[in-house]
Amino acid sequence: MSIYGYTRLNNHRPTPDKLDTRNQAGLIRKWSEKKELKLKKIFRDIESNSASLELPNLKKLITLIVQDKVTVLIVARLDRLTRSIRLYKQLLNLFEKHKIRFVSVAEGLDSKTKSGKMVLDALNIMALWDAKSIPDRTREMIERKRKLVNV
Repeated sequence: MSIYGYTRLNNHRPTPDKLDTRNQAGLIRKWSEKKELKLKKIFRDIESNSASLELPNLKKLITLIVQDKVTVLIVARLDRLTRSIRLYKQLLNLFEKHKIRFVSVAEGLDSKTKSGKMVLDALNIMALWDAKSIPDRTREMIERKRKLVNV
């Protein structure tokens, strides 16, 4: 089994209490030890853009996933992976396609469990709804701007 962790810190936002990359890694290690799983590596990104999959170590991790070299991915908290629901959808689909067991320690989320799968399905539904509502929101915003110009 190839078990990896991922930590992220946005250096342009205040760090959530006790969630610097060292503490995130500690939570990941503690969870994996409790489950008697041997971590291969913990990837870490300290960046300013959390709304992208272009983070250097996240890209490396995604490459390993696509090469089917990852069986379990552990994060300390869901928002440490990304804060974008659109990107969650992309990642969750990637995890499902490559049969990755995805774990978020703080939320007690494990895609191996029924409740974990249910939460991930709900996230996918929200991402789909969000993606489908973007054109409507864009039209509404354009209409509002037109009205402001005509006032």
